[in-house]
Amino acid sequence: MSRRTGAKRSLAQHFLSSPAVTDRIVECCTARLRGADSIIEIGPGRGALTAGLLKTGLPVRAIELDDALAASLAERFQDLKITAADARLLDLDAMAAELGDEVWMVVGNLPYNVGTTIVKRVLAYPRRVSAVVVMLQREVALKFCASAQEPGYGPLAAWRAAWWTGEILFSVEPGSFSPPPKVVSAVCAFAPKRVPLLPLERMQGYREFLSRAFSRPRRTIASNLGETPALRKIVKAELEKLGLNPLARPGEISASLFVKLMERLLSF
Repeated sequence: MSRRTGAKRSLAQHFLSSPAVTDRIVECCTARLRGADSIIEIGPGRGALTAGLLKTGLPVRAIELDDALAASLAERFQDLKITAADARLLDLDAMAAELGDEVWMVVGNLPYNVGTTIVKRVLAYPRRVSAVVVMLQREVALKFCASAQEPGYGPLAAWRAAWWTGEILFSVEPGSFSPPPKVVSAVCAFAPKRVPLLPLERMQGYREFLSRAFSRPRRTIASNLGETPALRKIVKAELEKLGLNPLARPGEISASLFVKLMERLLSF
């Protein structure tokens, strides 16, 4: 039975249609399989990546919100395990308890409108994920992968860098999709750090600290973190102790230095 699997604007769907790009993404995934028990593919759409992922030898579980696409995938790929769910609410600890898998590789061509939310969700589980290979709008990929003083660097990259490495592997032009988006995409990869900058239980506190530090990106860190003149003076003094300009702006500070600054300020 044929099913309607056209792109839905409400889900910001742009299906990957270039075999060359598909093959390249699968190659990037294959090079990062070590340590994974299985693969989670988020938003498989029409299955452009799915066939290649199934050939890696690892079990593949698809997370698909579109019922019609999920049904079509089930008909095409008998070995594919499909979960009808919203990836923005992904709970990998609960999945591990239910399915028995301990560690996953996470792969996906993510919808532009929810890509940031999904990546943040996945990166909250560095103990459950061995590697991440996802396609995002290039501007969003930069916000996760940039280093200090690079275009796109901000709270997302500084937060990510405490637990994950991140890199942009290659860009993908609009013509590789159906329908073509109006922006350039990028495939990026993340891997958990062997030695994170902070314990996992500090993730929320660090996120909140960065939100304050970057609250006004063009202002100095001392201005953003110092709610009173006395506190601004303390922040400036601690920046100097770290060898930094007391008038530094948040975009100039690496994740490792942000962590050190946060730890110093906790004593006040």
